[in-house]
Amino acid sequence: MFEHMSHPPLMLDAVCPSLTLFFFFVWKKASELKTRRIFTSVVQIAERPLLEGLVIPLLPKLTKPDVQNLARIPFSPQNRISLLRTICADESLRPWQDPLLLLIEKTLSAQPLLLQPAQTFDLTTIVHQANMQILLVLTSKYGQSLVSQHLLDTVDATAQASQHVLKRAVMNHIASIRKRTIQNTK
Repeated sequence: MFEHMSHPPLMLDAVCPSLTLFFFFVWKKASELKTRRIFTSVVQIAERPLLEGLVIPLLPKLTKPDVQNLARIPFSPQNRISLLRTICADESLRPWQDPLLLLIEKTLSAQPLLLQPAQTFDLTTIVHQANMQILLVLTSKYGQSLVSQHLLDTVDATAQASQHVLKRAVMNHIASIRKRTIQNTK
């Protein structure tokens, strides 16, 4: 993943070079060996520095293989929300390219699901920048958050305008969300 870089993209370089090398070594070995146990232990110890030091600096030059490696990192829901907030706030990442859209989709889909994203972060940017795959994830897993943030009509309009193969699935989820919402208000 970092073959093209002379050193790992860590902001910790100046603060703690040995920690930087440690993270880089673990990152390389874990992705080479595909050993989730080693990687999980490291992530649990230093999840925030790993996110801020490795993942966020990698976002502007993200590739699909990078996303596959990043998807294996078992970040906590709080840090996944932080990652999504960073992506949404960083104007330099727009328009979102396929690898970044894939990372967003995998972040939203990862278990455990983000609890009450409506209370912890605004989905508006994601809905406006999303592709149909992300809209499918949002409608299937975060329907109540879309309703509470008044984004269901926006998702509906985006899906209606699409010619993508997932249009029908998104539209079915929207109909189901609306039906549940009407039943809950009675």
